[in-house]
Amino acid sequence: VLSPIWWLVQSIGSVLFKYVLSPIWWLVKQVGLIFHEYVLSPIWRVICNSLCWDIVGLGVGSFAATDEALAMPLLNAVEFAMGPNPVRWNMQEIADVMTSVAIVCFWLYVLLLPFLSWLLNDYLGLLVQVCDTPAESITCGDGGNYTRIAEKLGRWRDGELIGCGCGHGVLGDWACAVDQQHFSISYFIATAPGTGMMALLTAMPIYSMWSVAEEQLAKVNSGAQQWHALVRRTLIVFTISFGLFLCNPVCQMPQLHVACVVTFNVFAIVHFTALAQGLNAVRLPGQGAQVVRIMTGFGIFSIGAGLCFPVGPSWIGQHAFWLGEAVGLSLGMALAPVLIWIR
Repeated sequence: VLSPIWWLVQSIGSVLFKYVLSPIWWLVKQVGLIFHEYVLSPIWRVICNSLCWDIVGLGVGSFAATDEALAMPLLNAVEFAMGPNPVRWNMQEIADVMTSVAIVCFWLYVLLLPFLSWLLNDYLGLLVQVCDTPAESITCGDGGNYTRIAEKLGRWRDGELIGCGCGHGVLGDWACAVDQQHFSISYFIATAPGTGMMALLTAMPIYSMWSVAEEQLAKVNSGAQQWHALVRRTLIVFTISFGLFLCNPVCQMPQLHVACVVTFNVFAIVHFTALAQGLNAVRLPGQGAQVVRIMTGFGIFSIGAGLCFPVGPSWIGQHAFWLGEAVGLSLGMALAPVLIWIR
C-alpha cells in the first residue's frame, strides 16, 4: 500500500519540481538579483556615504568609503562595541538555540493553557472585547450553567451576558469546555491566535526532528534501506499530518481533526521507535537510544492515561485528557532537542 503511494507522490513531486517550481525559483532568483543590484545596493551606498558618520558622531556630510583615514574611526567604534574578535555563530548553532528556546516556551504554553486562557480572557478582559455569543446559547461540557458562570465572572457587554463559542476568542474558554465534553489542547488552541502560537512554537522542534534524522541516516549503514525508508517516510507523514491537525480545528471539523491527531501520533511513535534503533546501532554517547525509548514510553503512557480517565463534572474529570496529552506532546516535541543537547 505505502510503496505505490510513495512512488506516486515522488512522481508527482518530480514533475511539479521540474515544470513548476524550478521555473518559478529561477524567476524569483532573477528578480531578487535585479532588486539587489538596482535597489538595495544604491540605498546602502547612500546610507553609508551620508549617514554613518553622523550616527557615531564622527562628523557631518558624505565621505569616501575607501578613504582609510576616515574609515578607521568607524572601525574602531565597531571594534569597541563588539570586541576585537566578535563571535559569529553558524546557522546550525543559531537553529539549535532557537529550538531550545522554542521547546521551553512550548512546554510553558501547553502546560499553562487554562491559566493563559484566564489571564487573557478575564484578567486582561479580552473576552468581552472579541466575543459576542449570548451566554444562554453556550453549552458546557460538565453540564454547568454558562449564564451563571458569565454572571459570576462579570462578562457583560452592552448590558448582555456574553461568552466565547468554541473556536472564538484569543484562547478557548477556561471557565468550562464550550461545546466539548472535556478540555483538550485542541480545544484551547482552536482559536486563530491559539493555532498561530502552536505553529510558531512547534516549527523549530519539528525542524530539529529533521536535523536529527538526517544525522542518523548519514551515520547508519546505507545498506539498511528499509530502516532508512521507514525513518524518512514516517517523518514526512508526521509533518504533513501535524500541519493538517493545525489546519482543521476541532470546533469546525472534529472528525478530520481527530483523524489527523491519531495519524501524527501513530507516525511519531513509529518514527521515534525506528530512530531509537538507529541510535542504538551508532551508539550515540549519553545513551541516546535509551533516552528516546524512555521519553516515548512516558509520552504514550501519559496520553493513554488521559484517554482512559473517566470524563466527569469534577476538575480532574474535565482536565485529565488535556493534562495527559500536554505532558505526552511535550515529551514528544522535546525528543529531538534533547538529542541535540546530548550531542
